Amino acid sequence: MRAAIFLFPIILTSAFAADRAITLPVLRTSLQVDDQTVAIAVSGSVDRIPADPGRSAFEVNLRADLGDLQDRITPILRAELNRDERCGDRLAIGQATLAPAASSGSLTTSLHYEKWVCVKAFHKDLAKRLAGGNGTVQVRLTPRAIDGNTLRLETTLGDIQADGSIAELLRSPDFAEKLREKLTKALEKLNLRQTIPPAVRGMANIEEASFADAGNGRLALRVRAKVSVPAAEASALLDRLSGK
Repeated sequence: MRAAIFLFPIILTSAFAADRAITLPVLRTSLQVDDQTVAIAVSGSVDRIPADPGRSAFEVNLRADLGDLQDRITPILRAELNRDERCGDRLAIGQATLAPAASSGSLTTSLHYEKWVCVKAFHKDLAKRLAGGNGTVQVRLTPRAIDGNTLRLETTLGDIQADGSIAELLRSPDFAEKLREKLTKALEKLNLRQTIPPAVRGMANIEEASFADAGNGRLALRVRAKVSVPAAEASALLDRLSGK
């Protein structure tokens, strides 16, 4: 009986420790987008939540600092969107900025666009400029959790300002959709799932994702996920997450 009384506080303390939120050590990782290496620092916490008998479940809340992505967004877009076709589109991205906007991100980019066609004259193929000018395009970026295992950026075109002969062209539905598709393709190379710690990356069920302002206009990605493991594996999982 005395032994049982002696052990009870230890058992009780262990139970409280298991239920208490664990602060994750900062994970420094990177995303590779073409020739750009984007550094990311991920912080967060893990909380135990109710689970089925014989299993342990946890809620993982993460915040990834995307400040380096903001610094590198211009060369990333240039690599994907710049075009210099002799008979077709010539597109040059100027300066791009990425900023938090509530739970989404706001991408603003300046560009120079020209439309060229080839015509035959004097038995030669000649390139002729049809239209050209400068513009500014705003895009709303919204992170979405897809099927619990994928993080995707949805792109929605916003305001388009343009001058010269390209104003009407840039605002046309066909061009706007084409530009949105190119932006989506460029941003798909950002594998945001890499922001989830390796210890739970393969088993995390992503429930929610959003952007946030980390202060001074710095963009952060917030992710909430759930992890369920056999009860016997819970302690080992928590040790891995804690960096032990």
